[in-house]
Amino acid sequence: MIVAIGVLLPASSGLAAQLKPCSGINAVKERLDCVEGNVALVNATLETVAAELRKAIGEIKGVTDKLPPTFADDLKKAADAVTWGAPLRIKGRPDYCLTWVDINRQPTMLTCDHPDLQGFSIIKPQ
Repeated sequence: MIVAIGVLLPASSGLAAQLKPCSGINAVKERLDCVEGNVALVNATLETVAAELRKAIGEIKGVTDKLPPTFADDLKKAADAVTWGAPLRIKGRPDYCLTWVDINRQPTMLTCDHPDLQGFSIIKPQ
């Protein structure tokens, strides 16, 4: 599973397998293009998760009397957390890299070419 902003993405989503290993690319432009492609893929996956959560909210209306009172609110909060209003972006140096959070440690800035997202969370850029 990949954890993105508290939302568990099933391994079957294939996100980790689709991310390209950019660390072996020495040319700066090609390496940044590779990383930006990975960021775009993560954004698209998060948008899909948000859409699915919003769809679930719509589907449970009318049956909420059988669910915990906060269930729909929790789904909406999860969908809102996934959509930040602006996609993740790679900017000019020194902001090329995203900040990754190991769910078992303090936030750490890692290199742009982090090999995969397994076990990491994406945190909202400041």
